Amino acid sequence: MKYRNLLYPLVIPSIVQATDGLIEEKPEYTFVYAGKDQVNTLSPDRFDYSKRTTPINGFVIAAQGGENTLTIKGDPTLVDDVNRPKYLDGSQPKKPAHLTIDVKSELGTIEAADGDYVYETRNEALKDILTPGGLVFSDLSNTGKNHVTLENVSIANHIGDSAILINDQNNVDIAEGSADANITLKGHTYLRTDGSIVPSKERNGIAVYKNTREDSKTTVTMDKDSSLDIYVKSGSYKSRGIGITHYKDIHEFTKDMKAHKTEMDFHGPVNITLERNNQGEMQSYGVGVVSMPVLENNDLTRDLPDDAVARVTFHNDLRINVEPVLKDGKPSKIGDAINVDGKGSKVEIKGTGTVQIKGDIHVLNGAVADVNLLNKDSFFEGEAHMSKVQYTDADPDDPNYTLSTDSGVHKLFKKDRYKGKDEDTHPTAINLTMKNGARWTASNSSKIKNLDINKGANVVFSNDKNNINISVGNLQGNDGLFKIQGDIVKGTTDKLIVRKSSEGNHFIEYEDDGSAPTLGKEKLKLVEYKPEAQGKQKAKFALTYGTTDQGAYEYSLTKPGDSKIVKIESDEATKNDFYLNPTGRLSTGAQGAVILGDIIYQSNLALTESLHQRLGEIHFNKNITKQSQIWAKNIDGQYVSKGSIKVSGYTNNYLGLKIGYDWINARGNWINYNGLSFGYISSAAKSQIYPGKIKLNGPELGLYSSWLNKENDWYFDFFTKAISYSGGYDLVSPSKKSVKSPTIRTFTYILSAETGKRINLSETAERVIYLQPEAQLSYHATKRYDFTVSNKLMVETEKVRSLVGRIGFRAGLDYFNAKEIHPYIKLMYRREFLGEMKYMFNKVAVEKILNKGNWLEYGLGVSYMNKAKNTQVYFEAQSSTIHRFKQNWQAHIGIRYLF
Repeated sequence: MKYRNLLYPLVIPSIVQATDGLIEEKPEYTFVYAGKDQVNTLSPDRFDYSKRTTPINGFVIAAQGGENTLTIKGDPTLVDDVNRPKYLDGSQPKKPAHLTIDVKSELGTIEAADGDYVYETRNEALKDILTPGGLVFSDLSNTGKNHVTLENVSIANHIGDSAILINDQNNVDIAEGSADANITLKGHTYLRTDGSIVPSKERNGIAVYKNTREDSKTTVTMDKDSSLDIYVKSGSYKSRGIGITHYKDIHEFTKDMKAHKTEMDFHGPVNITLERNNQGEMQSYGVGVVSMPVLENNDLTRDLPDDAVARVTFHNDLRINVEPVLKDGKPSKIGDAINVDGKGSKVEIKGTGTVQIKGDIHVLNGAVADVNLLNKDSFFEGEAHMSKVQYTDADPDDPNYTLSTDSGVHKLFKKDRYKGKDEDTHPTAINLTMKNGARWTASNSSKIKNLDINKGANVVFSNDKNNINISVGNLQGNDGLFKIQGDIVKGTTDKLIVRKSSEGNHFIEYEDDGSAPTLGKEKLKLVEYKPEAQGKQKAKFALTYGTTDQGAYEYSLTKPGDSKIVKIESDEATKNDFYLNPTGRLSTGAQGAVILGDIIYQSNLALTESLHQRLGEIHFNKNITKQSQIWAKNIDGQYVSKGSIKVSGYTNNYLGLKIGYDWINARGNWINYNGLSFGYISSAAKSQIYPGKIKLNGPELGLYSSWLNKENDWYFDFFTKAISYSGGYDLVSPSKKSVKSPTIRTFTYILSAETGKRINLSETAERVIYLQPEAQLSYHATKRYDFTVSNKLMVETEKVRSLVGRIGFRAGLDYFNAKEIHPYIKLMYRREFLGEMKYMFNKVAVEKILNKGNWLEYGLGVSYMNKAKNTQVYFEAQSSTIHRFKQNWQAHIGIRYLF
């Protein structure tokens, strides 16, 4: 078309002929033009702004049948940019000391070639500024070529739509073509588009629009030693860091429609930050690639040319920070880090660099997104979903996952051309490769085609308001981790779904929940296979730590057929699913509570002493009329438990010290010892499974009365004592977390009655062989106590009552004269008649521990009496057969002094 060349004589002084084309430099813009058969080959220093402190307003390049080769240089000096958000890794962004291009005013209308070229930047009828950007490629033809190098170029765009724009629509409604372009980025490229100054519907960093039926090829290349920083403050409707749009205005398919090709390769680090700028309803795209004609039906035979390409590839470090808008924990406004639509459209994240992505990933209509997260510093936070048109769509794998209809919800895509078809057979794909500790934090239900996860990479199901699914077509890799959360009591959970195939060894981390009101009978499906995967379910799944604590019980992950406690129904299609199900064991916190209760019970047994263990041999002091004595003793011992199905084995070592004072009186044929004792006992138990400690200690106060008949050697002993216990536990669960109780306090009292008679079997002047039958009945009661463990497990106990009978004998030798040594052996039968211990966990689960039963005690001892018969040292060691637990050993050593 032709336009009058208004004011053309006025601009002649500022036009410089370069080979064949034109260079026009004005306050409003700099313009480089190559018309038909014209060639501009410009010196690399021609547009060197590296020393310039004031930026130019805009730069427009046009190859209308001609060829341009030029370099634009900017200031390489970088300073901290403190007026923008920090990068995702926490580092401070940089900006150039001086901008190259700073678009603050309209470019106006640009004309060349005697009106054959007109570039308009305002629609006067709409009063709308059309200034697309700071650096614009606007050719009005697809027959030219542009070769442009940007070296340390910085562009701040305040009134235009894009910092860098390639557009075939130059005159409002007419799309006339784009010339082939090769754009090379060197040094640090800084692009900022600010939608907060002049209202605009759209803001972009780099934007490519190709909407003609004629072909064109554009390449953008950045080498590995260069970097790109894009910062966009949003417009009212849409913003993109990097955007490619092909064919959006094509409403009718024709066979002569040719292939557009846009390919971008960034071999150096790239940062893309989009700030919503208080525009909550707008759409944000870190990278948005669309190659879709507007067709009225989904006829897949009426498609784009096979060689059509719209590709963006990142080969190095990449950071994309886009802020989604959530409603009830689900996205309602578009906040896509990557959005790819249409045949030949592709975004690739390759290489071994650090990749940090915050925002969703969506693909549709044959598009592909390949994402590599290959090191521990790489992460992706967001939803990744293919074949999802809008947020209100139900998740195909979870019909309940819907958002209430909201007319304000933006569509992710206009339509799904493959709707109703198997997503694993058509070309639409999200392919994710993860390894070496990389992380995907999935904020919502997601569906991808291929997941290759290895070497400690982890997928986190992170939505705290809703359970989500991650659906994978094909799963492979080894040593990957899936962090899943749920409610085993309600039966709701996140879920990993495999549609087609799986292989490798994978781990699932299911977070412990001490507060869960479990009964030890629950089951929960975490991994589900679709029927199409039958015969290809080769992957193995296990919990990271083997088990998980849920309330009072422990659960493991197995296939239905391997569940031991609960029956899980399955068929051929579901027999390889994986379920949480109970192991039959108590959880760490519950086991700690039971073991603590055990060592209280064991301490009571240890403190239920016999007369001989308290005072030694009293038969040698029959001439007492009225005296006093003091005594002291030490007790050491160890109980062990082999454990049961519910409680692990443990070892309990205990130590006690005691002192006493006796008032001794002769009462006819009886010698009476009335005494008062003070003691302290301390226990330290260790579980065979859980690292950590279980401790108990307590002071005791005792009163006793012992009677010895000096004529027939019958004796009776009665005592009562009170113990004030305090203790607790701090164990490490299988998930390596501390499970700690507060300090519990309880009170025990013990009552005991004992009798026995010494029978001399053989007697000489030097020694006596004797047999001493003994019987004892003791009762102890421990006050109930309640507490809450650090993992929120609630523990309530009931009062414990114990009635223990003991019957047996001691047999020994009494040596007199010079030796005064008295060795013996003993054998006792004990029986617990009560001893039930009851625990309630989280108000629902009740566990009873039964101590009722019998066992044997056996041991040996020795005592020594001095010739004055006022000092005695005595020792006894004993062990027992197994009951619920076994006394491995116990040793008493005491001394008493009569005065």
